[in-house]
Amino acid sequence: MPFQVRHLLQNCTVDYSCSPDGKFLYKISSKKLRGKDVEVIPWGSSDSTFNQTCKIDAQRTVFVGALHGMVNAELVANIMNDLFGGVIFAGVYAS
Repeated sequence: MPFQVRHLLQNCTVDYSCSPDGKFLYKISSKKLRGKDVEVIPWGSSDSTFNQTCKIDAQRTVFVGALHGMVNAELVANIMNDLFGGVIFAGVYAS
């Protein structure tokens, strides 16, 4: 884990009321906003692909945007496979 990510997580509070694993919360402030907690979701690069051994066909590829930070490639593959079937690859890329 990069130093900056560890440093950010060390400066978060952890709320265990919603989940046994807890939620990382970081307090931000601005002129309009005082002391707002935002959730920080650590995400590993190993979560970005599911079944990368196949060849991708561009005509059978879809883009799905605005995913929640807790969603990884395997979950996307499972959801799409349940809905449409035949999923052989899923990739999640940050922009």
